[in-house]
Amino acid sequence: MIDMKKNGYTVEARACADFVGLDLIGENIRLSRVAKLNEECVGSLRFASVFSDQYVQLLNKVEHSLVIALPDYRGKLDIPHIISEDPRLHFCIIANEFFAPETNNNKIEKTARLGENLSIGQNVYIGHNTVIEDNVIIGSGSTILHNVVISQNCKVGKECLIKSGSIIGQRGFGFQRDFSNIPISFPHYGAVFIGNNVEVGASNTIASGSLGNTIIEDNVKIDDQVHIAHNSHIGRNSIITAQANILGSVSIGENTYVGGGAIIRDGRKVGDNCFLGMGSVVVKTVSDKSTVIGNPAKPLMR
Repeated sequence: MIDMKKNGYTVEARACADFVGLDLIGENIRLSRVAKLNEECVGSLRFASVFSDQYVQLLNKVEHSLVIALPDYRGKLDIPHIISEDPRLHFCIIANEFFAPETNNNKIEKTARLGENLSIGQNVYIGHNTVIEDNVIIGSGSTILHNVVISQNCKVGKECLIKSGSIIGQRGFGFQRDFSNIPISFPHYGAVFIGNNVEVGASNTIASGSLGNTIIEDNVKIDDQVHIAHNSHIGRNSIITAQANILGSVSIGENTYVGGGAIIRDGRKVGDNCFLGMGSVVVKTVSDKSTVIGNPAKPLMR
């Protein structure tokens, strides 16, 4: 159970329903926390996105709580409830508005190391042992957690979250063999540009561009332990899950989902509204609205 209060007070069930434009059925109780479906606690918000008679019985035993439930539950619940076609989504919207934990924004920890010529917006938090190099821009409302490195000339937009241990903007991996077959570094003069409302998970690496920039557009969500190589471009609203490996100069369109452990070969393009299955190895272009799985990744036949 997570016990959280916004601004030090509880919230009425009717306020939760009104916030998402749905009807409250039952008593207008006060809530102070969110809870799992089967937890025994009062004053809590929970959701039921799967219907069963067992859940009906369980919920009706819970006192003084509000549940967001599928239409299948209509007329079967004795406790206050909200009927929703997507209980999980409405639970997220309400929980984020009324029960989100307080943030540490508008603080720079003493152990952080800041470079010169920085532009840091209002209400920004920078954590312990984080290094922000020269000429970095960080937008208002962003949180940079502990042990993060943001290299010179990078940009982080507004309301972003960079989790602990991530490295953003250090030189990518690129080499050219000389006449003696010795690898020499390909120059990396670019940076990383991150849009607004982006989340970068823990222990990620996002490499700087070589002659251009690596770009992460607005509302992208990146899980932990993801690698994004130089010059890649991730379109807005896309989701990249844990341990995905996106190689150099990859382009991923908008609203695309990349499954855990997927690998996208350098220079390949993935279109808009695509789904890449867990562990997929993408070696060819993926057209818009495609679902691909396997090694090598192929379209899922329905």
